Amino acid sequence: MFSDYPGRSSATHIPLISDMRSVRVTVALFWAVVAVVGFWASPDSRMTVAGPQFADAATGRVVKSLKRAMNQGWRNGAHSVCAILGCDYEQVKAHLAHHPASFHSFKAVCAQLDEFEEEITTSKQREEDLTPNQKEYRWLLLMKAAAVLNHCLGTKFSVPANFVPPHVKSNEYVPGQRGDGDEKEKLKSRMKALQVVVPLPTVDEIQNYASQRLASLRQTHMDQTKELEEARHRKFLLLQEEHDRQTEQMISELKLKQTEEMDTLRRELAEEKRLFDHSVKVWDAVSRLLTDAHLGIEALSERVHSMSQQVFKLSSFYDKLHSYQQASKENPTGNAAYSALSYAFQSEAAVEQAMQQIVATYQEASGAVARIQEILSQAEGVTATAPPRDDAPWFQQRQRGYKDRLDSFNNLLTDLSVRLEDLMQTAEERKLVILFSGDEVRTQTLALLQERTNDWSARLATLRERAQGIEVAASKFFESSAQLDRTTGEVVSAVLQNPDAFIVQVSTYATESGSLRSSANVIEEDLKNLIKALQEIGREMTGMTEGISAAQLPPAVLEFLGLPGLFNALNVDMQVKAKGQQMIQLIKARLNQTVEISRKLEMLKNEVKNIRSPAAREQAEWALSEVSTKLQDVLRAKAEVELEIQQINLQLQQAQATIAQLDQRMNHERLAAKRVAAGSSAAGGLRGNSLAFGGTVGGLGGSIDGLGTSAGSVMGLGSSVGGGLNADSRVTLVELEQQRQAAKEKLQELRQSLSTKQREAVSLENEARRLEAEVGTKQRELTEEQQRIVRTMTLAQSLTTGAAPTASMTMASLRGGLGMTGGLGGGSAALMSQGLMGSRATGMLGGSMGGLGGSMGGLGGNVGGLGGSMGGLGGNVGGLGGSMGGLGGNVGGLGGSRGGLGGLSRGGI
Repeated sequence: MFSDYPGRSSATHIPLISDMRSVRVTVALFWAVVAVVGFWASPDSRMTVAGPQFADAATGRVVKSLKRAMNQGWRNGAHSVCAILGCDYEQVKAHLAHHPASFHSFKAVCAQLDEFEEEITTSKQREEDLTPNQKEYRWLLLMKAAAVLNHCLGTKFSVPANFVPPHVKSNEYVPGQRGDGDEKEKLKSRMKALQVVVPLPTVDEIQNYASQRLASLRQTHMDQTKELEEARHRKFLLLQEEHDRQTEQMISELKLKQTEEMDTLRRELAEEKRLFDHSVKVWDAVSRLLTDAHLGIEALSERVHSMSQQVFKLSSFYDKLHSYQQASKENPTGNAAYSALSYAFQSEAAVEQAMQQIVATYQEASGAVARIQEILSQAEGVTATAPPRDDAPWFQQRQRGYKDRLDSFNNLLTDLSVRLEDLMQTAEERKLVILFSGDEVRTQTLALLQERTNDWSARLATLRERAQGIEVAASKFFESSAQLDRTTGEVVSAVLQNPDAFIVQVSTYATESGSLRSSANVIEEDLKNLIKALQEIGREMTGMTEGISAAQLPPAVLEFLGLPGLFNALNVDMQVKAKGQQMIQLIKARLNQTVEISRKLEMLKNEVKNIRSPAAREQAEWALSEVSTKLQDVLRAKAEVELEIQQINLQLQQAQATIAQLDQRMNHERLAAKRVAAGSSAAGGLRGNSLAFGGTVGGLGGSIDGLGTSAGSVMGLGSSVGGGLNADSRVTLVELEQQRQAAKEKLQELRQSLSTKQREAVSLENEARRLEAEVGTKQRELTEEQQRIVRTMTLAQSLTTGAAPTASMTMASLRGGLGMTGGLGGGSAALMSQGLMGSRATGMLGGSMGGLGGSMGGLGGNVGGLGGSMGGLGGNVGGLGGSMGGLGGNVGGLGGSRGGLGGLSRGGI
C-alpha cells in the first residue's frame, strides 16, 4: 500500500488500483458474511452486551467497506483532499473534467489516500497513533494532489502544517522537483520498507499466461492455414495440366485454318494486280487532268475567298459605322461619338479603294472559271474511253471514285461561279448603303455633341445660382456666431449675480454651437459639391476636346460646337475653388474657437455649480459661529467637571486617612484589653471615656484633626489607667468597627462619584475634539468656497478677454467667375469683428476684479469678499480669534483652564 510516492507516474498505478479494488470488494463481502454469522451463531448472544455491540460495529465497517469498494474510493479520497487543502469538491471536479490527464492522476492519488484512510480506520488508529512512515506517506499523497490541482487549475494550494511530518518540515519535498541521488534512493528504500505485500497474481504472471495462450492459438491458426494452402496447391496443379493439354489442341487447329486463308488471299491479290496493270494508263491520264482541275479550283477558291473578305470588309465598314452610330446614341458623352464622326469622314475613301480591289479580283476569277471548265470537259472524254471491268471490284471502285471526283469538281465550279456573282452584287449594294450611312452618322453625331455643349452652358448657370446660395448661408453663419458671442458675453458678465441664467446659456451655447457646426458642414459640403460639379464639367469638356483631337477631326468641328467660349467661361468660374477654400478655413477656425469657448464654459459651469448661494454662505457662517459657541460651552463644562474631580480627590484622601486612624485605634483597643486587669471602677471609667470619644467622632463628617485628638486622649487614658473591663473594650471595638464600616461606604461612594465624573470629563473631551474638527472642517469649506470663487472669476476673465480670430475675406470675392450679383456685403471687412466677447475684452467686472468685493458687487455684498460682514472668519465669531479668543480666550484655547486631562483631573487618583 505504501509503495507509491509522488515522484512516480500515476499511469503505472492503474492495474494495482483495479486489483486492490477487487480485493477490497472480496474482503468486504467476506467480513460481511463473518459479521452476520458471528452475530447469529448464538441466539442468546443477542441478549448480552458484547453480542449486539460486535454485530453493530462489524456491520458499520462492512457498510463503509462496501461503499468504498463500489467505485467510491477516489471520491472519498477526493473529499478528504478538498477538506484538508480547503477547496470545494464540486468545483474541483467540474474544473478537472476538462483536463482528462490531470483528472486521471487526481483520481489515482485520491484512491490511494482512501486506501490509506481505510487501513487507518480498520486498525482503529488515531492521529497521534500514526507512525512517522504513515504520516510521511499521507503527506506525500497530499503534496501530489496539491501539485496536480495547482498545475491544472493555476491555484496555490499547499499542505497544512499539521499534516507535515516533523522530520520533513526542515526540508520539505516538492513534487516534480529533483533532489540528489542519495535522497531519492533513501526515499525509495523507505517507500519499499512501507510496502504491504498482497498475495495476488502479479502483472508479469498474468502477461506470461496470456502470452502462452496467444502463442498456442496462433500455432493452431497457422496449422489450419497451411493445410488449406497445400490442398489448394494440389488442385491448382491438376487444373494447370488439363489447361495445357486443351491449349495445345486449339493451337494446332488454328494454324491449319490460317494456312488455308493465306493461300486464298494470295490468289485474289494476284488477280487484282493484273487488272490494275491493265487499266493504269487510262487512270494516269484522268488523274493528271483532275489534278490540274483541282489546282485551278483551289486558285479560284482563294480568289473567291479574297473577294469575300473584301466584300466582308465593306460589310464590316457598314457594321462598324452602324455600331458607332448606336453607341453614340446610347452614350452621347463617351468616345463613341468622336469615333463615329471620325469613321464617317474616313469611310468614303476606304469604300472606293475596296471596290477597286473587288472589281480586279472579279475579273481574274471569271477567267479562271473558263479555264477550269475546259479541263473538266477533257477529263470526262478520257473517262468515257476506259473499258468496263465488271469482273474487277477494285477497278469498279476506282472508276466510281474518279467519276465522283469529276462530278464534285463540276459542282464546286458551279458553286464558285454563283458565289462570285453574288459577291459582286453584294459589294455594289454595300457601297451605296455605306455612303448613305456615313452622311447620316455625321449629321446625328454633330447634333448629339451640340446637345452636350448646350447642357454644359445650362449647368454652369445653375452652379452660379448655387454659389450665390452658399454666399448667403456663410453670411448667416457668421452673423449667427457673432450674435451668439454677444449673448454669451452678457450672461458670463453676470455669472455670479445670475448663475441659473448662465447654466441655461451654457446649454443654449452648446445647442447653438451644434447648429453652427451643422450649418458649417452643410456649407462645406455644398461648396465641395459645387467645386466637384465644376471640375466634372471641366473633365467632360476636356474629354470632348481630347476625343475630337484623338479622332483627328477638322478644327471646324470645335468652332461649330463653341468649345473655346465654354473653356473661357469655365476658367473664370473655377476661381471659386481658391476663394471657397479660404472661406472654409475661416469657418473651421471659427468652429475651433467655439469648441474652446464651450470647453471653458463647461469648466466655468462646473465651478458655478459648486459655488453656494449667499444664503447658504450665511448659513455656513452661522453654523461656524454656533459650533464655536458649543465648543466654548463644552470647554467651560469640562473645566467645572475637573474642579469637581479635584474636590472629590480631596475627600477621598480625608476618608482614607480616617479609615487608617480607625484601624490604628482598633488595634490599640485590642492590645489594651489584653493587658488591663478586671476591675469595675477602672472598667467604668474606661467605658465612659470610650463613649465620650464615640460622641466626639460622630461619623465621617467631623474634623480629621479632632479625630486625631480624641484618639490621642483615649490612648493616653488607656495607658494611664493601665487596665479596664473586657466588656467595655468589646463595646468600644464594636463602635469603632461601625465607624470604620461607615467610612468605607463613604469611600466607595466617593470612588463611584469620581469614576462618573472622569467618564463625564472624557465624554466632554471627546465632544470638544469633535467640535474642534467640525470647526476646522467648516473653516476649510469656507476657504474652498473662496478658492472656487477666485477660479470662477479667473475663468470668466479668460473668457471675456479672449479675442476671436478675424475673417479677413468676404464672400463678395466669390462672384468673379460665376457672375454673382451679391455676397456678404462689400463693406464688411471681417465677418467676425470682435470675437466672442467683442468690445467687452476689458473684463466683465468693470475693469479689475478688485478682490471679490469690487465694482461687480458680487459676493462682496453679502460676505464682503470673505472680508466684509464675516470679517475674514473673524467678525461675529471673531475668526476663531475674536470673542472666543482663537479657542484660547475664556477657555484658554484648549490649553488654559483645561490644563490637559492629565493634570488636576487625574492627579492623586
